Amino acid sequence: MNLTSNITNFYYLSEFSENDIGFMREMVEVFIKETPRELQKLQFALSKRDWKTIGSIAHSLKTSVRLMGMKDLHMEIEELEISGKSEKDVKSIPERTEKIIKICEEAIAELKEKKKYL
Repeated sequence: MNLTSNITNFYYLSEFSENDIGFMREMVEVFIKETPRELQKLQFALSKRDWKTIGSIAHSLKTSVRLMGMKDLHMEIEELEISGKSEKDVKSIPERTEKIIKICEEAIAELKEKKKYL
């Protein structure tokens, strides 16, 4: 299996876990299970234009996204967190939020396939 392709990348998780396959599998399972819930909350907060809640949810997504090796998305989420919590640059929040949701959904589908090889 190629651990460095597509949206996710197990290199960071592998390093972080010292190649503990059981831990890696568990973290992937948690991401697959918990991230859709966070994305639903994010979508709801967006529909209410609740920027501060969006910032808080973005904060909660950062660690798991980072563990799954999505550096670019991690930076995007960090920017969303800052914009949401500060309520600055709110014009960019809807587009940025939709982009994050889309990429996370694609990552979940990808991880469902990749976990078969862990």
